[in-house]
Amino acid sequence: MKKIMFLLIALLLIGMVAGCSTSNTQTFKDKDGEGEVKVDKDKGSFKYKNDKSEGSAEVGEDVKLPKDFPKDLPIYDDSKLTFASSTKSNDVQIIVTTHETKDGISKVNDFFSKKLEEKGYSIENTFETGNAITQTALKGDERVIVAVTEKDGKTTIMTNVTIENK
Repeated sequence: MKKIMFLLIALLLIGMVAGCSTSNTQTFKDKDGEGEVKVDKDKGSFKYKNDKSEGSAEVGEDVKLPKDFPKDLPIYDDSKLTFASSTKSNDVQIIVTTHETKDGISKVNDFFSKKLEEKGYSIENTFETGNAITQTALKGDERVIVAVTEKDGKTTIMTNVTIENK
């Protein structure tokens, strides 16, 4: 499934940069079967579906949270959503978002440390380097990774939610 996701993102980016296709719908084949990819170059989005999985991604200015983003997962208030994706297969769902803010890494990390625990997530690990802090948290079937990085006065917040389908 990860190979399919990376393949689709690569196809989207190549298509957007090269502008080589006039159609918004492309068909692909992979070892798991045949599927359809719908690319909207103007919006910077794509959707795909095959016989084993389905997903979507958006990048750019008017990105919306996926409908299946966990309602209790905190979102940093003073941030802008720049990327969102959701992928579902039979046994797992993965939701990834990226936000940007001008606030510092410590302030953002403190927010997530506090809010995740308030919302019932158990912080399992925290890993800190010079300009990055990553936390992993668990709540029921949800495993959340929040990575906060800072570069050139801009802080990026990446959340990765993995939900096991039982």
